[in-house]
Parts: sequence; C-alpha cells; structure tokens
Amino acid sequence: MDDGIDVESPEHETCALGDAGYGGWVTIEHEPFDRDPLPEPRTSLDRLREWLGEP
Repeated sequence: MDDGIDVESPEHETCALGDAGYGGWVTIEHEPFDRDPLPEPRTSLDRLREWLGEP
C-alpha cells in the first residue's frame, strides 16, 4: 500500500492504535524518535482488547 508517507522521514509521526482515524487492516508498529515508545503500544493493546471484547 502506498499512502504517500515517507516512513524513513524524521517527520514520520506515530500514534496509539485508533488515534489516526484509519478504519482498514492494521498492524502494530511503533518507533517514535522523540519519546519513550512504551506507553502508546500499551494503549494500543488495551484498545485492541476492548474492541475484541477481551478482558
């Protein structure tokens, strides 16, 4: 899929799953260059479990 985003660019932004408004198939990948990467994948996992109805 070519969405026009240069993922190698230092301006590439990442966010927790569901924060970007994209409704298609997703994978979880998170590599911010400007902050601790751990909180947002945790948010993504919690959100995914909620969407799937898991505890």
